[in-house]
Amino acid sequence: LPNKIPMVVKPKPYSRKIAGNVVKEELGGFLLNDLNYISPIIIQNWELKNPSEIEDDNVIYDLVNNISSVGYKINIEVLDFILNYGIDLNLILNPKESHPLNEKLSTEGKLTIKEGKILEGYLSQKQLEMNIIGLALIYKNIPEFYIPIRIDNRGRAYCNTDYLNYQSIELAKSLLLFSNEEKIELVDEQAVNYLKIYGANCFGNGLNKKSFEDRINWVNENENKILDFKNSGIISLAESKLLFTAFCFEYCNYNRALKNSDTFFYSGLPIQLDATCNGYQHLALLTGDESLSSELNLTSSTFYDKPKDFYTFVALHIKDYFIEKISQIKKGEIEVTGEILESYERLANLNIQRALIKQPVMTKPYNASLFQIKNYIQEEFDQDSNHWFIYKKDTNVKLKRLDISILAQAVEVVIYKKFPKLNEFSDYLKKVADICNRLNITIPWYLPTGLKVDQDYIDTDLIRIKPFLYKKSSFSLRVPNKEKRNRGKQVRALMPNLVHSLDAASLALLVNLVFKDDSFKIKNIYSVHDCFAVTANNVQDLINKLKLVYTKIYSDNNYIVNFDKGIKDYIKLQFGQNSFSENERILKINNLEIEYPDIKTIIEGNSVELLKNSTYLIN
Repeated sequence: LPNKIPMVVKPKPYSRKIAGNVVKEELGGFLLNDLNYISPIIIQNWELKNPSEIEDDNVIYDLVNNISSVGYKINIEVLDFILNYGIDLNLILNPKESHPLNEKLSTEGKLTIKEGKILEGYLSQKQLEMNIIGLALIYKNIPEFYIPIRIDNRGRAYCNTDYLNYQSIELAKSLLLFSNEEKIELVDEQAVNYLKIYGANCFGNGLNKKSFEDRINWVNENENKILDFKNSGIISLAESKLLFTAFCFEYCNYNRALKNSDTFFYSGLPIQLDATCNGYQHLALLTGDESLSSELNLTSSTFYDKPKDFYTFVALHIKDYFIEKISQIKKGEIEVTGEILESYERLANLNIQRALIKQPVMTKPYNASLFQIKNYIQEEFDQDSNHWFIYKKDTNVKLKRLDISILAQAVEVVIYKKFPKLNEFSDYLKKVADICNRLNITIPWYLPTGLKVDQDYIDTDLIRIKPFLYKKSSFSLRVPNKEKRNRGKQVRALMPNLVHSLDAASLALLVNLVFKDDSFKIKNIYSVHDCFAVTANNVQDLINKLKLVYTKIYSDNNYIVNFDKGIKDYIKLQFGQNSFSENERILKINNLEIEYPDIKTIIEGNSVELLKNSTYLIN
């Protein structure tokens, strides 16, 4: 058994007790916490000099305690189905089967680097699946268990159990039900519709890009296949086979209630809905960028509209970018080598699929470097003996190494060209981080949850160790040095950490609303960062509450203005009130004169107002 498994009793609450000037942290989660070991509410990060601070007025303790108090049980129908049919339907790997590369390793004694990675991935996947199923069998007859959580320095919630949790792989998610089932009235058309929408999302194959109405219609049209899913073959066609299997069992429960002329059925199935490019959503709301908001489902839409797909939008504009480059070359407006022109032409004729650029586009708000973006793209290809890169999902797509480098550059150029506010905001944060580096101070910011984030990455020293007296060989170790600041990481990490912290703050405020709302009778909710899960009857209420949360954080550009003010106030606290001139935006410290960036030039409007009628905020 792993060290950390789900609890069969409610986790201890984390709390803070103040007696006079003494503050005592009461550690929660596992019952032995603070007795046999110490596991604070904030997960320690050795790269940071100090952990974040929780203010006296906060919702952080409530977030951790409330999410940890949600009960779960094993979806026995899904577990039995996996045990009986999982291998035949390719839902799981055969634990008794040996990979062909194992035999090659045994006979030849070595593998290529690529083969080694393939075998390692296969064995890791098999072990993970066996651990999850093993735990599910142990918990199969336990009516209720709990999954305690902790937070990182940005406030992001993480499950504190191994393998069997809702932040694990699809297998683990499919095996979990809320233990306190909700009573769903059959006349509750909205709840039934969200159940159907979720089923279509799990089936995938482009359905999750269609309107809610089209997704509902697809389920209605395929109802017989869904009800007979064990024999109809529909499971093998689904993209998320295990989650779709869980949906099919739930849909059968709903249909059974209809046939029995019942007025309701009970459901503990978590209906998971994802935000659209959540990092970009926060950036759009921060800067008030309405053009970006409109591509991220933050504007008015209905059940009958197709949701916007940001990845497809970027893919189409990348293609246009290469067509425009070729036109400029032919007109003599720019000069390039014949090899680069050939690359442009190859990429212009390529049907750039969203899957190919999804990871590079998704990670750009988190300051992914050009090198990282190139690697993300290259991971989607296999290289043949002639040095062509063959796309794994379509072997007709062949690129050269130069093509991948140019495509990676195009991702960044197109995003910043279409949405210049993103580039301006990125530059603003880099300048703020650079100023803090020059002044040799940490970068602090406050969240509306009562969490104060202190970004202060420490550097490392390189030391060489010679472990054996009888050998000349030695190896290098990097040892943390708390006296040195990692200035490069201070700059690179600010934008992703700020976005992740706002994502985490949104969840904390959302959970706070749910647990304070008496109409939300059973508190069934979990989150995988930007993916939220509740039962079908609570989906619309959750969406409405999320809109309220975004409105609270971003109305009147409230947050980014306060962030900017907080940095300037911290500088004044360190160097005196006269160190900064607001009118001139000049820092004067000792012999230094530094121009401070103007946040007002970046703020465009108040796009949060457009949220009110958004249907696909999460979908």
